[in-house]
Amino acid sequence: MQACYLMKSPAKSAINHGFAEFAWLVKNWSRPLGLWRLNCPVQLMGTGMIFPWKVIRSAPLASGDLVEDMSLGWIWLSLARPPCFFPFALCQANFPCRTRAADSQRQRWVQGHNRDDLEKRPSLLFCAITRGNLDLLVLWVAYARL
Repeated sequence: MQACYLMKSPAKSAINHGFAEFAWLVKNWSRPLGLWRLNCPVQLMGTGMIFPWKVIRSAPLASGDLVEDMSLGWIWLSLARPPCFFPFALCQANFPCRTRAADSQRQRWVQGHNRDDLEKRPSLLFCAITRGNLDLLVLWVAYARL
């Protein structure tokens, strides 16, 4: 399961933190909530993930993947163990105050997402279509970066 994971702007932060906070709200609250209402799976978000022991103990956790949470979500979806959104649990964190720390984190996410788009998403789409896995297809479309 995936709890709602939101980021907040630190007090007296730059205006771009306000935009980032809004984008985070859409990405990590609105989209998963819509998928939850449609009884569809969601992507894992790194923080606020809850796993049964028998599932997590067999997971490839030390993969070195830049977006390991997304990779775990795709793996479990392809194995018909789709992650579900639990909107009643909330995890919150603050965006980094230092520009260098925020830029470093953002760069890691972008690199990880770009690598995921090139290396994993085509095979996931193929898997969704050939196996008739509607959950995987819905999530593939919902998290497409067009």
